[in-house]
Amino acid sequence: VAQGWLDKSGGGVKLTGPVSIDLGKTVHVTAEDISLDAPGGGASVAKVEADVSLSDLLHNRIDPTNIVITGAKASLVRDAQGKLAGETTDRTGTAPTPDAAAILAKLAGKTIRLVDSRASFQDQVSNFGFDAQFATLELQGDPGNGVTSLQGSGTLNGQPLDVSIQVPNDAPLTASVTSGTASMTFTGAEG
Repeated sequence: VAQGWLDKSGGGVKLTGPVSIDLGKTVHVTAEDISLDAPGGGASVAKVEADVSLSDLLHNRIDPTNIVITGAKASLVRDAQGKLAGETTDRTGTAPTPDAAAILAKLAGKTIRLVDSRASFQDQVSNFGFDAQFATLELQGDPGNGVTSLQGSGTLNGQPLDVSIQVPNDAPLTASVTSGTASMTFTGAEG
C-alpha cells in the first residue's frame, strides 16, 4: 500500500518512518515521516492515516478515504531571478486548466483532514510572503448532499484565520475568509 502511494506520487517522495496496517473489511494504513523534495522547497508530513477498501486492494486499486494528515509542512521560495529556488530549467507554455467537475467527482465521499500543519511562501522578487498555520483544515468531499466543503482555522502571518468554502455541484461556490479584523466573502462560478 505504501509503495503504491509512493508510485502514484511520481517520484521524489521518501518514507523514512514506520508503516502500520490494520486489517479488516477496511484496511487502516498509517505511515510516518514522509518528505517530498521539489524545486522551490519541499514538504514533509509527520503522519498520514487513511482507510482503503480491502476489495480495492485485492483488485490492485488504491482509493483511500478518511485521510488524516498530521504535522504537514510545506515551503516554497521564488528567488530574485523569478525562479523557484533550486529550479534549473525554464518553464514555457501554459498550465492545463483543471477540470473542476472531475476533481469534485474524485473527492466525493472522501474526507481529508490536516492537523497542525503549516505552509509558507516567499517571493524574493516582489518581497511578498505568507506563513499559514492550521490547527485544523478539513476537506469533505460530497457526502451525498451535493456539496463539497473546506473548513479550517489557524493563523495567517500571526493573525487568526478562519476559512469556510462551500462548493455545491450545481450552484455558485461561496467562500468566507476571516483574518484578524478583516473578513471577505466570495461567490464564484458553478462547480
